[in-house]
Amino acid sequence: MLHWSQAVWGGGDSVFAEPSRPIRRSSRLGHALCGCARCAAESLVGASVDEAAEKAGLLHHHYPCLASMGKDPDFGDTLMHISGHILKEQVAEQVKFCRDVAYVVPGEL
Repeated sequence: MLHWSQAVWGGGDSVFAEPSRPIRRSSRLGHALCGCARCAAESLVGASVDEAAEKAGLLHHHYPCLASMGKDPDFGDTLMHISGHILKEQVAEQVKFCRDVAYVVPGEL
């Protein structure tokens, strides 16, 4: 288990996770009214770091969030989608040091 953590922001929530294989601990500091980050933090425990970002995005999308589905003219997307992308990107940033990355060396296929 790694002994560091970074904040993940999603919809006003902040989540702290310690990436490992699989994720062993995840918690939140504060929460939005809908509780989406709390649900994501609890559900990411036991998840593979290779799937954590995608899982966070899906958890956000399927959570009964109160965010608007009206298209924001400044962002060109709905607030629900924007906050889901932010959560997904932040989880990906947090676990990137633990992921298995496949490299292809030209000529060795």
